Amino acid sequence: MTENRIALVTGAAGGIGQAVCRALAEQGLQVVLADLELAPVQAVMESLPGHGHRAASVDISNVASVEQLFASLLDDGVQVSVLVNTAAISPVGEGGAVIDVKGTTPELWEKVFAVNAFGTYAVCRAFVMQVGDNTQHGRIINFASTGAQLGGYRSCTAYVASKAAVIAFTKALAREMAPLNITANVVSPGLIDTPMLRTRLAPEDDHKSVGLVPLSRVGLPEEVAAAVSYLVEPKAAYVTGSTLDVNGGYYMV
Repeated sequence: MTENRIALVTGAAGGIGQAVCRALAEQGLQVVLADLELAPVQAVMESLPGHGHRAASVDISNVASVEQLFASLLDDGVQVSVLVNTAAISPVGEGGAVIDVKGTTPELWEKVFAVNAFGTYAVCRAFVMQVGDNTQHGRIINFASTGAQLGGYRSCTAYVASKAAVIAFTKALAREMAPLNITANVVSPGLIDTPMLRTRLAPEDDHKSVGLVPLSRVGLPEEVAAAVSYLVEPKAAYVTGSTLDVNGGYYMV
């Protein structure tokens, strides 16, 4: 059963975030849509099927902001049992160029890690702190990237390193959460048709970038959301500490 479970999705206004929110709502979950700005997630929320959804603004790089979000939910009697962290930033240079390590200033490195790695930790920690003894089918799903597994290509070194940190962090978290029957897994997308990808790859150039993808195409946000849908299901209760690749075969272990 997925009904009456509440999911918090960070980065809910993004391309993948929106698809995840819709997929979870279609499964019968109530969704708390969170992002840096409130208006975009309110618009997404209003388009979702079902009822009981909420929109919230949060800066995941700021512990106080994250803690305030969870405190406000608990004050309203909202107990989150599913956490999906899609929020991330991936800076690009002029014209969508990849920023190499020489062009990565300490300030840029810290900013990327503050959102992608520290932000994931901060939200997961707040989630764990509020988990009750009666949490049913608890799930933590963090997001990495094929770039972290392959060493980049279209992403800056800070992004690649931050997403690699998410994979390692989630494995450790899976061990810690196992006694509570809460699973923790990673979804790792490849080339997905999102605004983030389109900052560096125009649709007319897709054919230049899918040569190493066995399925020979760019993926869809809905295909990534389908992976989240599976991990959220009660029948996925024996899957933890894993990385589920959604990349058209771009990266194979």
